[in-house]
Amino acid sequence: MTDLTRTAIVPRDLVALRFVGDPQPSPDGRRIAFVVTTVDADENTYRSRIWAVPTDGSTPPAPLSAGEKNDTSPRWSPDGSQVAFVSTRDGDTPQIFVLDRRGGEARQVTRGKEGAASPVWSPDGTRIAFVRHVGGEKEPDADADEQVKQAWNERVRVVTTIQYRQDGDGYRDGGYDHLFVVSADGGEPTQITDGAWDDSEPAWSPDGTTIAFVSYREANRDLVVRADLWIVPATGGNARKLTGSNGETTAPAWSPDGVQIAYFGHQEAANWSPTTRLWVAAANGSASPRCLTAALDRHTAIGTLHDQTLPDTPNAPRWSADGQMLHMLVADGGNVHGYRVAVTGGKPEREQGGERVILAARSLPDGGTVLLATTADAPAELFVVGGAHGAIERQLTRINAEFLAAKEVRVPERFTVRGSDDHAIDCWLLTPPGFDPSRTYPLVLEIHGGPQAQYGNAFMHELQTWAGAGYLVVYTNPHGSIGYGEHFTAALRRRYGEQDMPDVMAAVETVVARGIVDAGRIGATGGSYGGFLVNWLIGHTDRIAAAITQRCVSNWVSDFGSSDLSAIGAVVEFDGPPWEQMETYMRLSPITYAGNVRTPLLIEHQDEDYRCRLEQAEQMYMALRLRGVPVELVRYPGESHGMSRGGKPQHRTDRLERHLTWFSRWMNGDIPAL
Repeated sequence: MTDLTRTAIVPRDLVALRFVGDPQPSPDGRRIAFVVTTVDADENTYRSRIWAVPTDGSTPPAPLSAGEKNDTSPRWSPDGSQVAFVSTRDGDTPQIFVLDRRGGEARQVTRGKEGAASPVWSPDGTRIAFVRHVGGEKEPDADADEQVKQAWNERVRVVTTIQYRQDGDGYRDGGYDHLFVVSADGGEPTQITDGAWDDSEPAWSPDGTTIAFVSYREANRDLVVRADLWIVPATGGNARKLTGSNGETTAPAWSPDGVQIAYFGHQEAANWSPTTRLWVAAANGSASPRCLTAALDRHTAIGTLHDQTLPDTPNAPRWSADGQMLHMLVADGGNVHGYRVAVTGGKPEREQGGERVILAARSLPDGGTVLLATTADAPAELFVVGGAHGAIERQLTRINAEFLAAKEVRVPERFTVRGSDDHAIDCWLLTPPGFDPSRTYPLVLEIHGGPQAQYGNAFMHELQTWAGAGYLVVYTNPHGSIGYGEHFTAALRRRYGEQDMPDVMAAVETVVARGIVDAGRIGATGGSYGGFLVNWLIGHTDRIAAAITQRCVSNWVSDFGSSDLSAIGAVVEFDGPPWEQMETYMRLSPITYAGNVRTPLLIEHQDEDYRCRLEQAEQMYMALRLRGVPVELVRYPGESHGMSRGGKPQHRTDRLERHLTWFSRWMNGDIPAL
């Protein structure tokens, strides 16, 4: 039954949501610092502040930092007396500040034109390691001479590498990210790594003498996406590699005794969709790394899509106090759960489950766990379970309680269908407010990107907006999704569109068979790989009355030469470059089937999308426009591939409003006769 005191979710509700991220328990476990991100509608941007809440819930959460800039990445000093964080309060460039937990003004620790990121305290609390960009072209200061600014804007770029630009960051400036160490009291930082490569994710050894980090320093680094685990003296010097340069590595975490380093990664460099697992390496390099989750055919990663605007919320392996157990998050069938595994090996065991997505987990000194978790009907909040807090999970924050109380948030129904290869496909159905099973409704099929990602039990404002507008909403995890094992994820190789179209259409037809769908009013939308599959669908079926393709791929051949990643990944996925596998590239390109399309199509793209370039949208637009198919191309300036999750708030709401308008205009059951 619909609560008449609540209203349906609309695009503009984005400005009312508050997003919780990056929880950090104090060393004594009595308080949790975290980040709250809000929309500043007047300035068309986001603001982030550090908050804190007692772990026992004795008082409500409250802001710890103040100001109108962005404060992120809170990190407690080892004695719990101070919090280091990254802030733009000194200008647009993020720097590290330290705040006394008792209050007062924060002191600035790093300065300079280059920013600082990823602060990590040394075990004795006297130093902070961080990451800073070094070298490269430097944009003129705001007060520079106009001729200097003009020369900068008109400068000539010479490209000599494959990875010369990256979505969200733009063109590389010729510099690199390296590790620095600075006194916690401030002063001149010491650079401890250098070279023509990027270094990241610093982690101190328990004795404070060594820092583990992630880097890829092989001669072929421009041709691959890989990473190794390294260690370097905390004072600088020769770095030592601990892994074999045959896969990826991330999130190093030292054992309490400093003998081992746990990390997430894989050793399948030739596989574009490998399963990320938990590994441990000997810190002295005396033995090859060991995989602890080989028996668990699941990603030790989140990988679940949502549109909550969260600050960076890293998740590293978590050691038990005695060093005998490791804890991690695992993507599993639309959910993300907490698992543990013995360091000596054995079967991983689930610790925290439920129909939800755990976005972060942090260990407490008493053996308890702090969770940042979201469900399909609620944005992420903090919870605590275990240790002195007992076996019953307790919610610590209700940052969005007022919003949820005023809105008709819909809870999805989970169901399965038999997809291609007769494989079970997870699906979800959202119904509109006031849903009456004796009526029929228009239906929207949402298709996720990746394709190595998953939909699931995480809050998505976008999906709730469709339901709030009166649509049934179906979303699925077709072949290629994570959370169902490595074979399922890799099944799309050389089968894009062919393998997964039957999965998503089976979900649609299953809901149609219930008699609740106006079968002439079925729409489809999706972004990135989901945009590709929308383009594919309308070239292979007239079942779709209207479609919206977002940041899409239409031509794998041109995508190969224009995307920031495709030239590397496509060689693996299609068994070679286009000049060797042209039939495969074109057989799987939606542009090949543009002559079949009659479905009205809205094409949404971002001008600074370097993942799926604008020319992909333009090709689809031109093909349909020449044929007389109703089509529009909407371009968002200054936005990258991730606009739907982190773009300017006005663009995000405009996007959803245009989507609603397009379907309202064209989802009338009449496919144009051409």
